[in-house]
Amino acid sequence: MRIHRRELGNDHSATLSSINNLGVVLNDQGRSVEAEPLYREALEARRRILGNEHLDTLASTTNMAGFLRAQGNMVEAEFLCREALEASRRILGNEHPETLHAIFTMVGFLQNQGKMVNAEPLCREALETSRRNLEKDNPITLKFVGNLTAILLEQGKFGDAEPLGKEALEAHRRILGNEHPATLMSIYNMADFLKDQGRTDEAEPLYREALEVSRSVQGNEH
Repeated sequence: MRIHRRELGNDHSATLSSINNLGVVLNDQGRSVEAEPLYREALEARRRILGNEHLDTLASTTNMAGFLRAQGNMVEAEFLCREALEASRRILGNEHPETLHAIFTMVGFLQNQGKMVNAEPLCREALETSRRNLEKDNPITLKFVGNLTAILLEQGKFGDAEPLGKEALEAHRRILGNEHPATLMSIYNMADFLKDQGRTDEAEPLYREALEVSRSVQGNEH
């Protein structure tokens, strides 16, 4: 990033990409205090140079919204979420990957706010779009499957949630293997769901499987 700043200037597209990418890396490392000014610098520069409706600006807007949501800044996050989603739909169409990304961020925001009734139709729309346009077992599709399952469970729509939970578990087993953390989480989630439904005979083998895998991977004292 320093080389890009020195050789190309602060407003060059390569510099702005480096600034944004460094923000992502720092945020992933839990260094949010260092990440936030980089996210803001990239977004403000892209707005000024490229305009609000450029693809890079939309990506920065969505990234900034997701970051702020994780930091608990819900007022600014919601404003940016809605801005990015509306612009993505208008400019790119409902089925563009960047629109899906904006929907994913908006759904997460609504879930955090407990607004499951608002989150459900958005998540259903995104899941249907993902199934239609992406290859089977795409990670984006699986994320929407997981989100929709959680949204339906929160609303007590158990009949709709169960097949999605099973789909997520089967996909994680097939793609990641039985010992992957995401698969283990899916096993536990399905076991919890069955237990809560009073279906303990079905839940027990899943709990046993998860416990055995956890012990083999992490040890008895983890």
